[in-house]
Amino acid sequence: MKRRFWPAMGLLAAIMLAVYLANPFGTASLDPRARLLGVALYKIPSRSMEPTLQQGDFILANAARYAFADPQVGDLVVFRFPPQRSIAYVKRIAGIPGDRVRIDGGRLYVNERPVTEPYLAQQALRQPDSLRMAQRTVPAGHYFMLGDNRDNSNDSRYWGYVPRADLVGRVFAVWYAEDTRRIGSVR
Repeated sequence: MKRRFWPAMGLLAAIMLAVYLANPFGTASLDPRARLLGVALYKIPSRSMEPTLQQGDFILANAARYAFADPQVGDLVVFRFPPQRSIAYVKRIAGIPGDRVRIDGGRLYVNERPVTEPYLAQQALRQPDSLRMAQRTVPAGHYFMLGDNRDNSNDSRYWGYVPRADLVGRVFAVWYAEDTRRIGSVR
């Protein structure tokens, strides 16, 4: 029995390494759970996505999602932070390739159409960058990200666009929250 166990473990380890390196889900994550299972777990470190995601929440991201579908405006996404790619960020997609994005009077416009954002933090927008942003055109292969708590979010307004290759996955659930009523799917 012991003689069969170790070769089988070696074979299993080799298969897992091959799947990890092949990255079948095309995720930007180096997390083995994302590469092998297509799901990754993250903890929300800040208030930039309130009220949708609260500081301290644990979320699940579908790392396989963008291997089979294109990202859409409104998706909650985990991605590698462009200025420091070792850091994972969570934001909402506000613009896809080719979109013209601007903020006027605190309202987001995409391709000159106002965007309904029921998920925005309800407090009054006070920061100048939350009230107004000149129009920008999202380049091919990139995405424009915004936090739901615009006054408290370090997002594409400050550091630019996110390449598709840096998208880790789409957030689909709060796995744990101090307020247990918030556990479940997110939009």
